[in-house]
Amino acid sequence: MNRCIWFAKERFLNYSALAFLDVTPDSMRVGSGSGSAILNVSGNVDWTVTDDGSWLTAEKTSESAIKVNYNENTSENERTANITASGTDGISETITIKQDKKLPTNMNLVKDQYVLIYPNPAKDFIYIKTNETSLFDISVFVTDALGRLVYMNKYDQINVKEEKEIFISNLENGIYYVIVRNRNMNQIYKIIKD
Repeated sequence: MNRCIWFAKERFLNYSALAFLDVTPDSMRVGSGSGSAILNVSGNVDWTVTDDGSWLTAEKTSESAIKVNYNENTSENERTANITASGTDGISETITIKQDKKLPTNMNLVKDQYVLIYPNPAKDFIYIKTNETSLFDISVFVTDALGRLVYMNKYDQINVKEEKEIFISNLENGIYYVIVRNRNMNQIYKIIKD
């Protein structure tokens, strides 16, 4: 469809002639395991794709998609790479991909429990509840048995006896680890989803 704006003295601007290129999402976080993702591209120019990461590859699979394949992150540090779609007329879009660090394989399961995770095994939901004290600036992560992040949330505070609900019905059956962390603690709980 050709959109025009009519100006005085019979001048008009043809919006269909303006070059544009858009890639979504404009940033992405992936788990520590290997995998792939699709970025959606819209525009009215020819374009190419490049990446600057040694741990991922980006390829144009169609005029409207970029497929990103990434390797497992075996380091204890998060890593970042950029993917750039460059179009004619000098326009470009850069997408930042961040990959989580690998979780330690020697996970210490909780002995002194400040937090309760239940039920275990679980089907649709798991609940997090503090035992005896309020906790502040809490991060909760759920990973599969391979260390891939499947859930993450941050809470400013979890009060004494307060429950936080995590929806897990969409996860495949199997073993998962719930990591509850703040600056004073790092606790890991093994749960079974059935």
